[in-house]
Amino acid sequence: MQLAVANGFSIDRVVTEVGSGLNGRRRKFLGLASDPKVTTILVEHRDRFARFGSEHLAAFLETSGRRLVVVDDAEVDDDLVRDDDAA
Repeated sequence: MQLAVANGFSIDRVVTEVGSGLNGRRRKFLGLASDPKVTTILVEHRDRFARFGSEHLAAFLETSGRRLVVVDDAEVDDDLVRDDDAA
C-alpha cells in the first residue's frame, strides 16, 4: 500500500482474497472487476490474480476507461507458469 501511495494512487478500498491465480471464480476480485465505480485495480503480482489471460482483463477494463496496474510485473519462477522451453 505504501508503494501505491508513493506513486500517487489514492486508496479507497483494500481487498484481500486467498486463492489461486488459476481460479477464475474469486468472488471479491470479480466484484471489483465488474464494479464500474472502480476505475483502477492495483495488484501486487500479475500471476497472483490471473495466471493466464491477464492481458485480456486489462484490455477489457481499458474499453470502459478503467485500468489494471501491476506493481511487480516480474515473471515468477514457478513450474505452473513457466513455459516448458524456459525450463
